[in-house]
Amino acid sequence: MTDNRIASEPYLELFASADGGKTCSIATVTATDSRGLTTRASLAVICLWRGGQIQQQREFICGEPFLS
Repeated sequence: MTDNRIASEPYLELFASADGGKTCSIATVTATDSRGLTTRASLAVICLWRGGQIQQQREFICGEPFLS
């Protein structure tokens, strides 16, 4: 049995293009594995929207958290 946990702090940045067709969110994510080891990373997600649904999504992970 594993006890892995992931927590996301509030967004560091969250913004959209003027027409609302693209969004970008940046957050810090903390993960703790079953051995109690903790890892922090920054996660950026860029989405392309059409008709209120995500058509494309790109995710970028940086091992060192961005400075807030």
